[in-house]
Amino acid sequence: MFFVFPRFLVWFWTHRQGVSLPIITEFFKGLREQENAVGGKVGVAGFCWGGRYAVLMHPYVDAIYAAHPSFLQVPSEVEAVTKPISFALGDKDVVLRMAQVEKIRGILKKKEQLDSEVIVYEGMEHSFAVRGNPEIEAAKKGLEDSETQCVEWFTKHLN
Repeated sequence: MFFVFPRFLVWFWTHRQGVSLPIITEFFKGLREQENAVGGKVGVAGFCWGGRYAVLMHPYVDAIYAAHPSFLQVPSEVEAVTKPISFALGDKDVVLRMAQVEKIRGILKKKEQLDSEVIVYEGMEHSFAVRGNPEIEAAKKGLEDSETQCVEWFTKHLN
């Protein structure tokens, strides 16, 4: 753990919002323009750090899937969403706690015109959708079910 923390700080600094958001936004703006030209649709899936950026790309995509997003600003960034959004969250997540999950649910419930879902996976901790251990049956189920959730969401909104 002692050696991992300094590497995380370096990674976090080099991927801070001021650096990352302009790059990600420019990519999705360009992709949106390209897909508009051919009549295509754009979806974005984000996990952990990328989950927040997936939510922030709502102006440029047709559907969003965010699994255990980190640093998501609740309520403001959720209130701003204008495109169909699906959240995959763990009830044991220490990064996005259940109090915030309930706020997300409340915000999305008020947006009656917006197709949305918040699926909470029982017993799942942060990063379960990408780092779930397939050797552990409960973790494997969370991993596989969240993958199915993502595929079904995009099938519904991007076809």
